[in-house]
Amino acid sequence: MRGQFIGKASRDTGPSIDTIRFYEKVGLIEHPARTSGEFRIFGVRDTRELHLIRKMLKLMAVTAVLARMEEPRGRAPIGSMPIGIRADPTASSTLRSGRTRS
Repeated sequence: MRGQFIGKASRDTGPSIDTIRFYEKVGLIEHPARTSGEFRIFGVRDTRELHLIRKMLKLMAVTAVLARMEEPRGRAPIGSMPIGIRADPTASSTLRSGRTRS
């Protein structure tokens, strides 16, 4: 069977071995072929997917930085706080102290 084991795939594409296993577990990549000893074998298509995922994650990080730069100073970006805190700005002190306002 042609391909490479997970360690070589990790070195060639960037994500750690544990990250590749996580991608497989959550369905980001299809389950790679396995040897009779149950070792994962990553083919050309698998390594292309890992490269693509890495590029997409980099783009998402750049997009997040750009979005943060566009936010007015002194304000948190939309969606960065839990819903309850957004609905009631004084709720953060309630959450910390465990007491409700009277």
